[in-house]
Amino acid sequence: QQKGLTADVQVLQQQIQLHHQKEEIKHIVEEEEKKKKKKVEYKPDKGQPVIMSGKKLSMKIKNDLKKRIKEDEKLVKKVPGLALIMVGTKKNSQSYINTKKKTSEQLGMKSKIHKLPEETTTEEIIKVVKELNKNDDTHGIVVQLPLPKHINTDDVIHAIDPQKDVDMFQSNSSATAFGVRDLLEYYYCQGDLEEGYRSIAGKHVVVVGRSQYVGRPIADLFLNEDNCTVTVVHERTPEERRKELTKAGDIVILVCGVSQMVRGEDIKEGAIVIDVGVNEVWEETDDTKETTKRIRRITGDCHYDECAVIADFITPVPGGVGPMTIMRLMQNTYAAYRSLENVDGAELKKKMNEIHAATSLSSSSTTCQPIISPSTTLTPAQHF
Repeated sequence: QQKGLTADVQVLQQQIQLHHQKEEIKHIVEEEEKKKKKKVEYKPDKGQPVIMSGKKLSMKIKNDLKKRIKEDEKLVKKVPGLALIMVGTKKNSQSYINTKKKTSEQLGMKSKIHKLPEETTTEEIIKVVKELNKNDDTHGIVVQLPLPKHINTDDVIHAIDPQKDVDMFQSNSSATAFGVRDLLEYYYCQGDLEEGYRSIAGKHVVVVGRSQYVGRPIADLFLNEDNCTVTVVHERTPEERRKELTKAGDIVILVCGVSQMVRGEDIKEGAIVIDVGVNEVWEETDDTKETTKRIRRITGDCHYDECAVIADFITPVPGGVGPMTIMRLMQNTYAAYRSLENVDGAELKKKMNEIHAATSLSSSSTTCQPIISPSTTLTPAQHF
């Protein structure tokens, strides 16, 4: 009976290996078919622009991710854990970090904010990071940027265990860059098409801003992954030249942090405008004849009303790139959790033990031990 059981296991392993091979081949074939599909050129519509709502798209991703986390929790008896580190008391940073915590908990994750005082040193932050690196219940670590000027941001970022760097900074990328790309893929490349897709390869992408953790990763992603022609303008680019370049851009991505700097006259008709900027401005308005009232407003880096008349695709602020950045962080935390907790291995153990249980029930004379105990850790080679 034991020989028969071993044979069953070998058959299952072969089936699993074959399944993975088929899935890999299927993925390659799908990618090739996608390339062969008829490319559909976008024809500008003179009507209302398409609003690229990150809030709407992130909700779709959120519902699917929540189900997957619930299913994996049954296998490994643990949920993804996210650690959020905040230094100082900036209101904007506090708002961002609270939103990340709230979103992670809505997905079924566990999260904790580690608040540190403004005067915290680089060494003290790194100490906290290293403790979180060792914590088995922490699968993702996020350091809220910007940090106070006296702190060495690079040293802090590179102290994070690469497996837990869910912001993707150590790989010279960022969750924001992929969030921008996800928006383009959903609203422009696929959009309302039933067949085919709209390619952005060769499109002229103008990135306004060259910050290390946002502007540059966005430029690199579109240049290296999407084969776009990329131009980066920044604070040293003369204003006239900047306007010329943004007006030549098919896709204009704003990450400069200057409220409403890009106006309608600075972009070409039919452009795609993606506004990453979030700026807090205060305006004084007449309340009565004798008094004025100060009103807080959130604006992007483009003048939305002016650009929406010219552009065919545009992101709102807020509700555009922000929700997609957060959702990318959640997806990365989930991926880190699956890797660190060996969820694939847990799925294989479950299947093997189901075969054992079925075989044991059919036998009346021999009692065998489980093929793989719940505590066994499989190496990657043993998965197949």
